Amino acid sequence: MSEPAVAASTLDALKADLAGLAMEDNPRLVQQKSRDFYWYSPVLKARLENVTGDLVVTPKSEAEVIRVLKACHAHGVPVTPRGAGTGNYGQAMPLAGGVILNLAELNEVLEIRPGVAVVQAGALLVDIDAVARDSGQELRLHPSTYRSATVGGFIAGGSGGVGSIRWGGLRDLGNVIRVRVITMEAAPRVLELTGEDIHKVAHAYGTNGIITEVEVPLAPHYDWTDVLVAFDDFLEAAAFADALANQDGILLKELAVIAAPVPHDYFLRHRKYLQPHHSVVVIMAAPFAMDAVEAFTSHSKGAIAYRSDTAAAEEKKGLPPAYELAWNHTTLRGLRVDPSITYLQVLYPYPEHLTRVAEMTALFGDEVPGIWNSCALTARSPASACRSCAIPPKRGSTRSSRCMRTAAARSSTRTGSRWRRGHEADRRDPARLQARGRPQGPAQSRQDGRLGEPGFRSRQRQDVPVRRSEGMRQRV
Repeated sequence: MSEPAVAASTLDALKADLAGLAMEDNPRLVQQKSRDFYWYSPVLKARLENVTGDLVVTPKSEAEVIRVLKACHAHGVPVTPRGAGTGNYGQAMPLAGGVILNLAELNEVLEIRPGVAVVQAGALLVDIDAVARDSGQELRLHPSTYRSATVGGFIAGGSGGVGSIRWGGLRDLGNVIRVRVITMEAAPRVLELTGEDIHKVAHAYGTNGIITEVEVPLAPHYDWTDVLVAFDDFLEAAAFADALANQDGILLKELAVIAAPVPHDYFLRHRKYLQPHHSVVVIMAAPFAMDAVEAFTSHSKGAIAYRSDTAAAEEKKGLPPAYELAWNHTTLRGLRVDPSITYLQVLYPYPEHLTRVAEMTALFGDEVPGIWNSCALTARSPASACRSCAIPPKRGSTRSSRCMRTAAARSSTRTGSRWRRGHEADRRDPARLQARGRPQGPAQSRQDGRLGEPGFRSRQRQDVPVRRSEGMRQRV
């Protein structure tokens, strides 16, 4: 455990200013609240293992949030906001120590009306849906950590998830209606952001303001049917999913393609439905769409291996929902079986996404099984398609190292160039920068209080591969 980053005298003065608020300074408990799922990456695990804050403060109202931010600004103490800590990249970790601002107690569902939910940032997504369901509604989007993630954490650190096949990503206009944000400065301001201004704090990890309340759209609620369609060939599964995604009359909530042997080897509770050679398309479909899903599947080389609407109650006992097989839950299930694996993520531009998937499959072969999530599979959202790869560490594999470098270079060239061109144009043209709502100059610090936009480029971001095998330089 690392030494405290804030001087003891400063911490004592801060505690005195925050007297009456819920605080925790037990080093072990503080360290627990200083972590997320950073250990998915072997590089981040090594670098962040000893990162810890100095104090956890749990405000129970917006007024208490303002009080904490004002006091921390006065004492020069860094603040790291925390929802439920379900991020995968160290977003909720206090790299400079200081205060962990635990927003778990700001968890009220303030209002549900037709098409809209108004909630505090610490509300769990599953709890929001439980209230919205009474009026026949549900959230449009949620991550695979639906049962434990907060809505504020999802907006501040997420990008898309379950529901993206229908609604696109969080950054698409209309998927977040309003965000209430508190700045960190001598006199903290309360800002109401709507429209494109929401991009200033979405996917910014709380580095430029603390989200305390959000207004998000709702969609009609369905008892979604979980379906697994098995294929003997990964590329055939990918082509099937791409075609299914573009069937406008078939209402889907989730669509993911996962290459063999991942489903059989890592989805232990579903293993009885699968063979080791099966690549699987994971689907969540509206009940009324199941006849159409079945008919569409009959024209492919796949076969429905499991569907929840026809499974007996005893058979479904203990099975995780389909969304907990996709997105980063795929990696989590893999790590439970084989802690030595890791993964990479790339974004492919439409309409060449299937071609890029085929190229990557040819480069890696069965050494890197593909996991293709539905962040933008459809022509409705043509910016990119997503594929993440579970990477088994075969030590000393020069072929794998060569493939990784080649794939990274190609992905960077094809998917990163659009962002780089725009970013360079922004830097050269301050007027363009201001028009897009971004600050001139470098990104602002946690203690600045001004609203910058460090997460703006996430749409075309390419996550560089992380590799454990020998002979390849580790990169983040």
